[in-house]
Parts: sequence; structure tokens; C-alpha cells
Amino acid sequence: MEEFAVERRYSLMEEFAVERRYSLMEEFAGGSVPVSTTAKVFGKDASWVRAGIISGWLPIGKATRNGQLITKLDDMNSKYGRINFYISPKLLFELTGYIWKGDKK
Repeated sequence: MEEFAVERRYSLMEEFAVERRYSLMEEFAGGSVPVSTTAKVFGKDASWVRAGIISGWLPIGKATRNGQLITKLDDMNSKYGRINFYISPKLLFELTGYIWKGDKK
């Protein structure tokens, strides 16, 4: 009987966590989280965030140049052109608990 109670309690906690996750997802702003904001969340420099995304050890987004995925630090050279960073609000939340609600205007 006690085993059933423990299983039921675990099931209820799991259901609550899923419901909470979905309600939080509705709070996320659309679009990308700025690199500068992400750097503040981690307490690091913006270049740390960019290097982490490009190298893959910070799995919160993608870096592209002219539609091509950038995955090597050697490709960060500005002579090749601008790199665009997309940082997922959902992935940032899953890693840090930070909820991006967009720029305050």
C-alpha cells in the first residue's frame, strides 16, 4: 500500500512539473535572446557566450553566417563577414532557469 502512495505522489509531482514547464513556455518572448543578456545571465563576457555556442559546449543556440552554420572558432574572423546568433529562450531557461520576456520598451 505504501509503495502505491509513493508512486502516486511521484506521478503527481511529475504531472505538476510538466504543467509548470508548459505554463512557463507561454511566458517566453518570441525571437532570440540577445547575446549581451545571455552573458549577464551566466555572469560572463559576450565573447564567452559566442565561443560556447560556436564550439558547441554551450548548447543554447546556433551561429550562422550567410545562412551557413558556424561550428569552428577559426570562422569567427570578422573578415569573413557578420555572424548572426540565435539563442533559444527555451534552451536558455532549461539550462539556467532564466525566463526571457523580451526587451522592455
